[in-house]
Amino acid sequence: MAGRPLRRAEVPFRAGSDEGGEWLQYRMLGPVEVVRDDEVVDLGVLKQRALLALLLVNANQVVSTDRIIDELWGDGAGQDREKALWVVVSRLRTALEPDRKKRTDGSILLSRPPGYLLSVDPDHVDAVRFEALCAEELAEPLIEVAGLVVRPVEPGPMVVEQLPG
Repeated sequence: MAGRPLRRAEVPFRAGSDEGGEWLQYRMLGPVEVVRDDEVVDLGVLKQRALLALLLVNANQVVSTDRIIDELWGDGAGQDREKALWVVVSRLRTALEPDRKKRTDGSILLSRPPGYLLSVDPDHVDAVRFEALCAEELAEPLIEVAGLVVRPVEPGPMVVEQLPG
């Protein structure tokens, strides 16, 4: 099922292509989304989005099945949490790689003991790109609008301050 089409202004960059030649972007700043060839991918239910967010935060690292179950269901999930996770993983894999052969890992969401790994080029993740852009701009104000400037304070978070005069 195709997602909603994007207007060009909503697509700030083309980070690269996966092995199938499709353009994939991962958006974490705002709603968690994946964009393939200028269209938002239908990621399905909230659990699938939550799993993707957890794996993106830990991109290219194995996240244990136990941790995923704890993060997605907590204590209230009952006995079938592992089976429910398998279903969520399977559906997310299908959304990310619709042409992947059934019962295979594909190349993005991989089964790796003791859990799962999301294989992602960091340049394909908007939050990583944002952090890199901020790091490049440490010496200069990031934004100046209506007499306000936003700039980083070393070490620590960015601050907003009133410009003089």
